[in-house]
Amino acid sequence: MKGRSDKKGLILIELDKVLDDVKKNMLFPESESYINIDLVTGDKDKLESRRSSFDFFLSRLEGGEVDLDSFPPISPILRNIRISHQDIDAADIYSAAVFLSSYFKSRRFLSDEFMPDENDELFVNDVFSYLDAQGGVNLSHPRIYPLVKEIEKKKDERSRYTLSFMKENAEIVMSENPSFRDQRLLIPIRAEKKGQIKSYIHSSSSSGQTLYAEPFALVDLNNSVFLAEDRLRAEIMKIKHELSERLRYISPYIEKKVEEVKSFDFFYTFSLWIKKNRAEHVELADTLSLIEARHPLLYEKAVPISITLDENVKAIVFSGANAGGKTVSMKTIALLAAINQITTYIPASGKSKLPLFSFFLADIGDNQDILSDASTFSAHLKNIRHVTEKADKNSLVLLDELGSGTDPKEGSAFSIATLEFLKRKARLTLVSSHYSDVKNYAYVSEDIINASLAFDDKSGVSLYKIIAGLPGDSHALSAARRAGINAEIIKKAEDLLKDNSSESVSLINSLISKSRSLDKKISQAENERRTLKFKKEALEKKIKENDDISYSLEKEGLKELNRLTDEIKRKLERLVMEIRTGELDSKKIKSVKDFISSLDKEKEKVSSSVEKKRKEREEAEEEIIFSPGELVFCGESRSKGKIIKKVRKNQYQVALENGLKLTLSASLITSRSQEKSTSVSFSVEKKNASYVVDYRGLSLAEAKEKLDAQIEAALYSNVSSFSIIHGLGDGILMRGLHEELKNNPYVSSYYFARPEDGGMGKTYVALNLDL
Repeated sequence: MKGRSDKKGLILIELDKVLDDVKKNMLFPESESYINIDLVTGDKDKLESRRSSFDFFLSRLEGGEVDLDSFPPISPILRNIRISHQDIDAADIYSAAVFLSSYFKSRRFLSDEFMPDENDELFVNDVFSYLDAQGGVNLSHPRIYPLVKEIEKKKDERSRYTLSFMKENAEIVMSENPSFRDQRLLIPIRAEKKGQIKSYIHSSSSSGQTLYAEPFALVDLNNSVFLAEDRLRAEIMKIKHELSERLRYISPYIEKKVEEVKSFDFFYTFSLWIKKNRAEHVELADTLSLIEARHPLLYEKAVPISITLDENVKAIVFSGANAGGKTVSMKTIALLAAINQITTYIPASGKSKLPLFSFFLADIGDNQDILSDASTFSAHLKNIRHVTEKADKNSLVLLDELGSGTDPKEGSAFSIATLEFLKRKARLTLVSSHYSDVKNYAYVSEDIINASLAFDDKSGVSLYKIIAGLPGDSHALSAARRAGINAEIIKKAEDLLKDNSSESVSLINSLISKSRSLDKKISQAENERRTLKFKKEALEKKIKENDDISYSLEKEGLKELNRLTDEIKRKLERLVMEIRTGELDSKKIKSVKDFISSLDKEKEKVSSSVEKKRKEREEAEEEIIFSPGELVFCGESRSKGKIIKKVRKNQYQVALENGLKLTLSASLITSRSQEKSTSVSFSVEKKNASYVVDYRGLSLAEAKEKLDAQIEAALYSNVSSFSIIHGLGDGILMRGLHEELKNNPYVSSYYFARPEDGGMGKTYVALNLDL
């Protein structure tokens, strides 16, 4: 079943709000359009591929601190590079370097063995060395610093001359401080004294009493400063131009990385959301079973709900008090089903099961359109028409307050007819209703069930626990009493309600009461069973912990004894050496050596005791046997993998399908030998991929055979790219290999190397690891 979506329905169940919450973790702003409602799919293969990637990302996130940086917007910069031949703005150059630096970190997150392209890495290092975040050139750079110091030197010479001149000619100087005019340092002199010095007069004050003069010697000094500053500006322009040309050269390669980064951001962002919401992978099945399911937008306030349906159930009628949780429960079921069809992870127990739906169709809330003069009921009818026309055999339908807003009799009849139609046409229909006739219809239908939310009559508060099989009371009169409605009105309403009650209604109410009582007892028994189970597990865990602690203490005691024994031996041996020269007979020396020997025996005794207990523990633990090459499921997520080798008793090294290798306890491994599988099995023999292969001197047939083996090994080793050296020659080998690459479904792209790396004698190959 290929996935389709009805955007209106997905918005009504608030999937868009969940995606907005997911986007808060984005690293790349351009990924925002990538994370949208269209991600919902019913394609099992696509979901299985996503699940494998999510498993990998989650395992990396569990590995400790993550070193990742955000990505700046890059597409506008790349677009400008394509259409303009002018030098690229330095701030944009810096942003491109930040993008590449973040890309390197994202690749290292995926593989510890990632090595960036030398040209890309050198470009990033040079940009960070030359430029700051605003695009300014770092004045401390070796190419810039000498020029800056030269400017400072020239300015210092100019200042010294100016101060000396003003001191020597104090009688003609108008002020103690020089002035700047047109970026030149000038000396203010008295107008009547201008003939006493040889200088250029640049301007005068408004009163005409002060002239701004530039003595001939100062002219040269000002010019020297200008020339030094020009050299600095020229060098800065040269650096920016060089970096601009380098970015222009590698920009096509950066463009190829943009979609790759978006894909990375999708899995990384959703993985953070999965981790934050304690979401678990759930099984795809033909039936619906949600256990401890939580609405992701309610965060810590969410009350977990559970509901399990038999295979024949086609519809659920939710009933109960207003604001009792009917709509929230319906939305939770639909929303988690939609999230499952994006990630296969939902905030619920991993024991849950969900089918795949083709459409999510809904009529929820008051859709009255004031401008079109349409009533609430008319607005509902418009939506229901859309739902009934679009629904197919795999659709999930939500109809909130079906048939409300009109005469109760007609509303009930319309609701029953709609349910009758949808249970034949859709896969599952969720309806909320207050109508007794609709509840009774659900009672007598084998493929429709009632459901209500547990309600505390005393406090008038919903307990938000779904009770499948039982309709709920509306509690309208109880709510009216709590709202302070006149007691006379409530009494009259209760009398009218009694008068209109039939024997069948009384019987149903009696059955409901007894069923609720039975459900409560079943729930209590289940809680007691779980409590006993938890206590048993806790006790077994405690016993094992005590054994481990006892064993660890003995090991630590042995270590301490070894240390003390060695220390005493050294002290006694030194003592013997010291007193040998004194008055000491052989008998005393022998007694000292006997003491040392007794310590050795005691140490050996304790060591033997610890070793004996270690062997007893190993023998007591039942060994779980797996064979090298055996296909297995790993961990709670049941990731597919293959046994590589046995490390020790009940410890095995496993290769996951995504290329990750782990050493796991046998208790976390399950054999797949009894499961029917159409997937391609792992090769027992490990094949190593090379990053560079040389086919020069081979025939075309030999080269093709080696190329197939190289691609297979690269896919097995999770190597996403490699290069082929084929030489120029007459071009037969090159053309044949290119034809082979063109027809291989795992090759995403191939292109000649850069001139400095082999040009047309070498080909770069990029693989699609997601197939």
